[in-house]
Amino acid sequence: MATPALNEADVRNRDRIVEGRLQGLKLRGETLEGKEFENCTFVSCDLAEARLSRCRFLGCELRSSELSLLKPAGSAFRDVRFVDCRLLGVDWTEVDAALGLRLAFERCVLDSSSFMALHLEELRMVDCTARELGFEGAVLTGATFSSTNLEGSRFHGTDLRGADLSDATGVAFDPSANRLGRTRLSLEGGLAVLGVAGIVIPQLEEGDE
Repeated sequence: MATPALNEADVRNRDRIVEGRLQGLKLRGETLEGKEFENCTFVSCDLAEARLSRCRFLGCELRSSELSLLKPAGSAFRDVRFVDCRLLGVDWTEVDAALGLRLAFERCVLDSSSFMALHLEELRMVDCTARELGFEGAVLTGATFSSTNLEGSRFHGTDLRGADLSDATGVAFDPSANRLGRTRLSLEGGLAVLGVAGIVIPQLEEGDE
């Protein structure tokens, strides 16, 4: 028998929800404090501009939801997957990373969000629009950016060892200002990175015969 979907009252009145299905929640701009969600699924929920104060999301999946300008104030996210969600302008630096911040995004819009100085080992972004993100000082070892647009995203003092950006577009950063090692780039991305460093390969210049 399928688990019935929980509603806004369930979320407001319960401190802990395990293996719950939360569908169509309308919590835009509201504050949730001290809530714990474990192995829960959120579908078509509106949490835009909501403040999540000291909440915990463990092993959860959020699908087709509006999360733009979400405020993750001291909240923990471990093994959390976002699919077909909008997360514009989220300041992820507000999270509580003590449990380890493990995130995956698929077909999401993440423009103008900040991940500065966070440890995001094995971060996954697949088929995402991720323009103007801040990754300054972040640890992205083993991260994967597959079919993701990173135009205008900022990398400085970023640990990109083992990161795979070979299928990402819009990648450009100064290699001397970041930590690299077995970092994978596409030909286009590699040329852009060399260009930022002032290196030109004449044989590969456009129009060169």
